[in-house]
Amino acid sequence: SVDEILTDLKSEPEPPLPAPPVVAPDWRTAAAVVAARPPGTAVRYLLIDLESGQVLAELNPDLPLIPASTVKLATAIAALDVLGPEHRFRTELLADGVVEDGVLHGDLILRGGGDPFLDLADLLGLAVRLQSSGIRTVDGRFLIDDTALPRFSEIEPRQPPEAAYNASIGALSVAFNRVHLAWWGGGRIDAAALPPLYEARFESAPPARLPPGGVELKRNDEREVVWRVADRGRRRQVIELPVKDPGLHAGYLFRQLAGAQGISL
Repeated sequence: SVDEILTDLKSEPEPPLPAPPVVAPDWRTAAAVVAARPPGTAVRYLLIDLESGQVLAELNPDLPLIPASTVKLATAIAALDVLGPEHRFRTELLADGVVEDGVLHGDLILRGGGDPFLDLADLLGLAVRLQSSGIRTVDGRFLIDDTALPRFSEIEPRQPPEAAYNASIGALSVAFNRVHLAWWGGGRIDAAALPPLYEARFESAPPARLPPGGVELKRNDEREVVWRVADRGRRRQVIELPVKDPGLHAGYLFRQLAGAQGISL
């Protein structure tokens, strides 16, 4: 019968696949790549087969260097071990009060859970759901809660604060905490950012007094962020700029999106 055939098939273990042979890389090609590197740079690597422990390739294995982006691998392994592969980050909109006739009598709270891929579309989705829930007015405060993670205004204090790769860190981080900034000079600064940088203010400065990119952080405190930008007349200038207060940035963005849905915060 079919059941007997299936039972026989299930009882027969499949033969194990043969292990692929360990093939060492072509060291001549690697040496040629290393030899062609720019002057003043250093290279090190160590490649080991985990099954046998065999060293497949190495060059300056004990030379200490900054690991740079390869740290992401260690971070990912730790996150998978602690959180698990099924973990999903949550960004929540919470009401601390009673809703009556479309009015929230209390506070509205935007709480971040550290989602690294949070973007404007996600905040817009929350604003639309808030409006769809029937809430038209919030008579309390609009608060942000980014206490799930430590908050830093930059990744590395020894790196330039205006560098796009040196963005801030927090539990509410929109679009990797970077914006595209375009500005014009000519006596006063007209600046536009995407996503909008509502919490920041821009002041003009002579280009010679600024870093090569034409942008310098003047002030960063709990009330505002002030950037000095080069005034080169009506010539348009574009740069990628880091966000300095990720929670405040996310809060301003959501308030604007909620306002577009007719809800004033």
